[in-house]
Amino acid sequence: MLAIKELEKYILLPDDEPQETVYEFWDRKERRIEKIFRKGKVDLIKAVERIYDNELPDDACNRICKIFNSTVIASARRWSHNAQSSGIRLYVDDFEEVFWKAVLDMIWYDYDSRSDFWLYEHIMKKMRSNALDLIKWAKRDKRVNDYTAASIEEMQIADQQTSSIENNVTDTLLVQQIMNDPSLSENERVLLRFLYDKPEATLRDISKELGLGHPQKASRLLEKVQKKLTKYREL
Repeated sequence: MLAIKELEKYILLPDDEPQETVYEFWDRKERRIEKIFRKGKVDLIKAVERIYDNELPDDACNRICKIFNSTVIASARRWSHNAQSSGIRLYVDDFEEVFWKAVLDMIWYDYDSRSDFWLYEHIMKKMRSNALDLIKWAKRDKRVNDYTAASIEEMQIADQQTSSIENNVTDTLLVQQIMNDPSLSENERVLLRFLYDKPEATLRDISKELGLGHPQKASRLLEKVQKKLTKYREL
């Protein structure tokens, strides 16, 4: 960042009508947070901004992520506890995932230092927004509380009475076609192969086999596969 005296020579947005200098802009931003936050938080907000401005992107990202590590963990625990207290099955790693996405998206893509708010504030706001979106999604998804056997019928590949995809899909070429569908990710193909061998598998079984962490992610993966295989319903 340029020295204060040098900043006074520049306007904030060169293409706009001169309204305030860069110095005036940052002075206004500093005065605002000093009125809102205690000194320790003000120092932290400024430190994050200095790292973002003065260091190489990768180095800045790594350092800022370290600063936010304890915040992400504590916030994830709090949001998870509150969600589960309300009957919503969302876990700590669910919230950690969306919180880290908020941190990284803001650092790499979304933050504009010309904003009236600081990077730290934008990240905290984005974390809250992502958490609320996750809870809304969970409330809409009926399967969020369903940890019973994963039904092949749900994916329109087989029905609950069969123990194998082949028993329901008589043409084995169709099975191969489904497994090799180019729209499927490798994880989705692994899921289908696992269900082919173990159609009675639970969401917890799937989560463990694919290393997904917990059943909620298995449920999401099943939903993605279901959407991609809609075209096979009429076959």
